[in-house]
Amino acid sequence: MSDGSGSARGTGSAAAGSGGGSSGGAAAAASAASDSKGFGGQPLPVGASRKGAKQWQEDSFFHFVSVHGVVVIGGVFDGHGGYNGLVASTTARDFSVSYFDKYKEECEAWSEKEWNERLPALFSAMHAAIREKFVNEKTGDAKTPGSGAATPTSAKRYVDEKGIVRSPSADPIHGGSTGTMVVFIRNSDESQPQTIITANVGDSTALFIPLKGKCDFLTVVCHTHSMLPRSQRLQRLTVH
Repeated sequence: MSDGSGSARGTGSAAAGSGGGSSGGAAAAASAASDSKGFGGQPLPVGASRKGAKQWQEDSFFHFVSVHGVVVIGGVFDGHGGYNGLVASTTARDFSVSYFDKYKEECEAWSEKEWNERLPALFSAMHAAIREKFVNEKTGDAKTPGSGAATPTSAKRYVDEKGIVRSPSADPIHGGSTGTMVVFIRNSDESQPQTIITANVGDSTALFIPLKGKCDFLTVVCHTHSMLPRSQRLQRLTVH
């Protein structure tokens, strides 16, 4: 899971999405505009997902608003690998929700530097959680001789010396997820630009949509779905 993170300052909205077409997908969006507020004067992030023709809905999303509405987060996870994609994306989603709920008030005081340190660490922790979930999944990995059909087995999956999760028969377990998060930090002086910090792995795109001017990409394109942080590429985006 290679990841990139960056920051931008501006007034507008951002949206992150995954998948599309017959495969379905998920999307999350939120507004950073000073005059765009939800109920009770709080920002209102939104999200949606749609299952396509595949057997499993492999994509997930989440959104989060801190106690006083200072921090607004939207995230999408584009799973792949059938059922394993479902497991990966929902594990990443649930882990993220639990993490930010834990810091629902403290996160409002985090500096931009601290966000840029915490987000890669969060992605690493999500990777570990997904790997643990794959290892402990109770699915039929063994095949009945002559039938080609999988049957339940008491044998356990394991992680090899290269970190690959394998079935009891030593076959690699295929599956994983992208991950894209957009963090809004609202300036108490709403006449000033707001701050946006993004973090992503894989190719789920996040866009900054200003009230005026052109849209801008907030994500670093990483052509991999494997959940393993390899490097942090910081980019600073100036949005007018």
